[in-house]
Amino acid sequence: MQRKVLFGVIGVLAVFAIGATVLYLLASRTSSVSADTALVKFRATAGEDRGEQPGLPPQGVYRYSVEGSESISGGPLSVTRDLPSTSPRILRHTGDGYETEWHISSDHTEYWRYVLDERGASTAAERSELTVAGISGTTENEWTPPPLRLPLDPETGDRWTGEATTRDGQSVRIESVVAGDETIDVGSTPVTVTNVESTLEFRGDLEGVIRETNSYDASTGMEIRHVSESELTESGSTVTTRWDATLQSLEPAV
Repeated sequence: MQRKVLFGVIGVLAVFAIGATVLYLLASRTSSVSADTALVKFRATAGEDRGEQPGLPPQGVYRYSVEGSESISGGPLSVTRDLPSTSPRILRHTGDGYETEWHISSDHTEYWRYVLDERGASTAAERSELTVAGISGTTENEWTPPPLRLPLDPETGDRWTGEATTRDGQSVRIESVVAGDETIDVGSTPVTVTNVESTLEFRGDLEGVIRETNSYDASTGMEIRHVSESELTESGSTVTTRWDATLQSLEPAV
């Protein structure tokens, strides 16, 4: 799903009297978040385990292998930084579905909240936290109605469109298609996944496009691989992110 990035940070940086070289070095550095750190946070914030249900992944901390980078440009600064090669993803059960907290790096975290019904998992809310050169900010949206992202009974060739808005007028249009099945090895275990290809178009203060493929186990709702390319602009600043993440183990740390 879905990845919104934070904007306006670059404009803030322009007012700081820091040498351009120092600022560039600070902005272009990022590191990984350890699985142990994520596990401590999960144990402190986990909800009640709802057990096995169709489309509901087990809660816990999952590790992903990652290849990718992100570029941040606007005002006086333009930097590109590689993403860490591993990232932890926290998954918690909620009363009507589940939520994920993906620590892409120490400077970039994405949150999604899904509602689960007879159709599958739909995105009700998302939040993005991004830090550049020590300056942090948050973008947060709740979507009405929640757009379907991961159907429970996917068939190759299925297509659907979802449109949603926020209370402040931000909108998103999502076009999705089930592109087919494949087998991905997770550790030593082969997993049959369904590939859903989606294009997300944002309109409002945030403008841009995300193109992504979610490869997931339709029976459990577990996302095995996530591939995304995005370019989003707000207030004259643009963040471009390209990443490919694959699950390392089906067993979460709890």
